[in-house]
Amino acid sequence: MNEGEARPQLEWAQFVRLAWTSVFCAIAKMKLLFFVTAICWVGLGFAERWALGVVDARIAEQPTSLNFLCSIAVVISDAIIETMLLVPVAVAVHRFILLDEVSPGLSVLRQACIQNFFFWAICIDLTFGVFAAVCGLASWILCAAVLVVLFARTLLIFPAVATEVPASTVMDRLEVSWASSRGLFWATFLIVVVAGLPLWLVSLAPQMVALGLAGMHGSSLAEWAQRLDWEVISSIADDLVHPLLVSILAAVASWIYLWTQQHPHRESASGASPEA
Repeated sequence: MNEGEARPQLEWAQFVRLAWTSVFCAIAKMKLLFFVTAICWVGLGFAERWALGVVDARIAEQPTSLNFLCSIAVVISDAIIETMLLVPVAVAVHRFILLDEVSPGLSVLRQACIQNFFFWAICIDLTFGVFAAVCGLASWILCAAVLVVLFARTLLIFPAVATEVPASTVMDRLEVSWASSRGLFWATFLIVVVAGLPLWLVSLAPQMVALGLAGMHGSSLAEWAQRLDWEVISSIADDLVHPLLVSILAAVASWIYLWTQQHPHRESASGASPEA
């Protein structure tokens, strides 16, 4: 694209379709990776619910200062474990879309970029968490708005890291993502929301089924439904959806990243950035 040409508009519907199509293709070609991730995530969900029940009971007996420190330790440990489980799927999807690379079995774990990707994922995740904890006390609406903007402007870091695009410094990586995503906030926001909406509805399905059956007073279905632990069923559904949601986000980021490489922002195109 010439420097004088205007950047074309990003068609959100096309990117939603591309993201879902790519993820289905990736799952078909890397079944074991996605299956193992889903099983591990469901297992982690059960372990978390059990562990949190034990930890919460122990923390409640401790002094307030120690209680606070223990809560922080639990949150950080949880974030690290969750990120470790989801990074391989995200990297596999990025490389599948951008490099046309299929990772058979669990071979994606041998990729050189895994550690760097984990570093960026956990740092951004914890940064968002700290920001939400601090700023959410003042105004949760302002906090949510800022987090959404930061999410959209840092999303393009991950395709670059997954495909091992070089960057001289951490700030350089951040600056390139910020420049590349300039003017794309609303399109990115819309793509993420629309692409993730079906999965959100799936995670809500057990609760809606439970409410519907509860309204059928006196029926055999209502009696059967009362015997089920709908909270556990809902948690399992949410656990199964989560790795797929991460895959969709990775696909969205990959396709937007590819689009920005073909239609660079004029400022980033003229700059001397290693990732431009």
